[in-house]
Amino acid sequence: MFQSRKLYPVARYGAYLIISALLFSFSACKKEKRKEILNDPAYAIGIVTKYNKANNPGSSSRGSYPSGVSYKFYLGSSTYTRSYNDGTYNVPESGVNIGDQYMVIYEKDKPKNSIMLFHYPVKDSADFNNYVSEFLTETPEF
Repeated sequence: MFQSRKLYPVARYGAYLIISALLFSFSACKKEKRKEILNDPAYAIGIVTKYNKANNPGSSSRGSYPSGVSYKFYLGSSTYTRSYNDGTYNVPESGVNIGDQYMVIYEKDKPKNSIMLFHYPVKDSADFNNYVSEFLTETPEF
């Protein structure tokens, strides 16, 4: 019994190290994906197909979870779909509706590597063209 008390802090410390290493590698992977997209970006209009509002602990028996989104965008005759949650990239906690349209930035040679840009809503083709022109001189926020 005496030894198990000594091992508990060591095991807890080991768990913290493993979790920290996983978070660091996840962050590095996220930065690498952004870098790949920004090296050769292209843009499309994305349509929200599913949205899950964030849930705080205690408000549901299912526990807490971040907001999440699924979207699609078209390139020629191809349709691309993507889903992720706020832990991966920025997803607003509220104010997103199915059918809403936003700019999508993607890697030109790998359209599956894409991110919906919630700071840039698209109402019509003029919005899309204005954003594309803006992104020639300024990096979009994501």
